[in-house]
Amino acid sequence: MPLLSVQQVSKTYHSRKLIDRVSFTVDAGDRMALIGSNGAGKTTLFRMIEGKVPPDDGCIIQHSHVIIGYLSQNLEDQDAGDNALKSREILELEDEMANLEHQLSDPTRQDMTSLLEKYAKITARYEACGGYDFEQRMREVLAGLGLTSDDLLRPVISLSGGERMRVSLARLIVQRPDLLLLDEPTNHLDTQAMEWLEEYLQKYSGAVLLISHDRYFIDRTASNVIELENGQIKSYKGNYTAYCTQKEQFISDQRQLVSQLEKEVERQAGVTQTMLSHRKMSAYHAREKVVSKLSDRLSEEKRKLSGGPMRMSFTFIPEKRDGDPDKILLQARNLANLSRTASRFLKM
Repeated sequence: MPLLSVQQVSKTYHSRKLIDRVSFTVDAGDRMALIGSNGAGKTTLFRMIEGKVPPDDGCIIQHSHVIIGYLSQNLEDQDAGDNALKSREILELEDEMANLEHQLSDPTRQDMTSLLEKYAKITARYEACGGYDFEQRMREVLAGLGLTSDDLLRPVISLSGGERMRVSLARLIVQRPDLLLLDEPTNHLDTQAMEWLEEYLQKYSGAVLLISHDRYFIDRTASNVIELENGQIKSYKGNYTAYCTQKEQFISDQRQLVSQLEKEVERQAGVTQTMLSHRKMSAYHAREKVVSKLSDRLSEEKRKLSGGPMRMSFTFIPEKRDGDPDKILLQARNLANLSRTASRFLKM
């Protein structure tokens, strides 16, 4: 069953078409990883799905009252509240319930019926939010993500940025939305917490769409990979290792197609010149159109090869050494090893 449909969505920033007529669907149970180079538009696409950024064209459809939970990689976007174990909504509902309970305890009230109706609505909402066991589940999830009991007693404002991100991630997990949008969820996790999250996502009953640069994390959590490259989306079945294999095959096939098109453009251009030299103007103009169409297609197919996996290349630059190169750092005399005596001078 589809939870989310992205249909022909486009977005332009500063005259650059970041996303160009992108379409894909997230179904119930999907584990999808969105990959692409930095600046490709992955986070922008997430924010459009969340509803914070409108698309220039196309539409994003949430099906059947789908609830989406979004974890941003920016701490400024997170609302961790004051209590690590309870969300702001849970605390507000508890305050409302306590206030209503106080009013209901007054036997002189004349509006008991309306108060009881309101109390029933508030408690129903509280139960829907998982309020009765919210704190216990938060403790379990935060323990899995590496926060200790002492951490949970501290005010949220005193937690580090990484700890606050873990609190925000735990809130999403406890709320169990239909679709989890996770933007770089492993940035602030150690190995043990990452393994816990991997296992959790493998068993998650909802759908997951995540952004990550950690290929091993994607390998263990994703069943589909979608790549955003040159503004376009291409889908691959399987995890990151499967994606690499399919990507290499695609590039190989694409290079062969480009080579064939180059040869055909060259051949058709030669035929066109022959038509011109023989003054067959009607045939010449017709052939010109053929060459133009082939050239356009060649440019388009070459553009598909402009991306591909990025490789890092670097060299270490030796640190400049100042001072006397003959300076003695350590000197030893008359060292004995059995019957031998050695002198050692260590120079920089």
